[in-house]
Amino acid sequence: MYSAKAQSGDISDNLDDYAWLELSNCGSWPIDLEGVKISDGIQYTFGAHLLEPGKSVVLAKNEQAFRQRYPDYNYPLFSGYSQNLGQRTDTLFLYTSEGALIEEVTYFGHWYPVTDQGGYTLQVVDPWLEGTAMSTPENWAPSLTPGGSPGIFELLTPPIILTETLSVEGGKISFLVVAPHGFMVEKSSGLQDWQPVDFELNENRVSIEDGGSGFFYRLRAK
Repeated sequence: MYSAKAQSGDISDNLDDYAWLELSNCGSWPIDLEGVKISDGIQYTFGAHLLEPGKSVVLAKNEQAFRQRYPDYNYPLFSGYSQNLGQRTDTLFLYTSEGALIEEVTYFGHWYPVTDQGGYTLQVVDPWLEGTAMSTPENWAPSLTPGGSPGIFELLTPPIILTETLSVEGGKISFLVVAPHGFMVEKSSGLQDWQPVDFELNENRVSIEDGGSGFFYRLRAK
């Protein structure tokens, strides 16, 4: 949310106070954020927090303003970065505590005008791209809903199974997914005629009944 929209009842006349960004762990292992730094467009150094796979944290400019807009937000929140996110364009650098570059992202406000004081956030489509491919208009899109979904990794590509977490026990198959939102589980005996399967979702973990040998399972975005 680099360029927020004014709303009635705002506690601040400065729209920059309603800006925020989200960091998501797209990998398979927890990440210790302590000492991780964002620089250039804004300046901030994170405190201690273990960011689990598929989870997100939000960094807000002004905590009070953020909580006014998102009263039901119940995820980790950091706040108080210096400087402001650019409304026309900006480049953000994310560094490890040792100073190694993790990610570099450039965005432009003209990509999607609805994200420039239109109430929608700008969110990544494919977080696994590298280099300049990350910072292209094709790899970003407006949020699915006004205000975005802070704290929820609203991935716009098909959900990804973390195969390292796959387990079969107690008559159930379970695994972690990177984006546990907006998908369905399907089953097939021959990679054709896929049928929906009931599943349980607890945090990031999907659990389905073990249908025995000879079956294939897949996730499909809704």
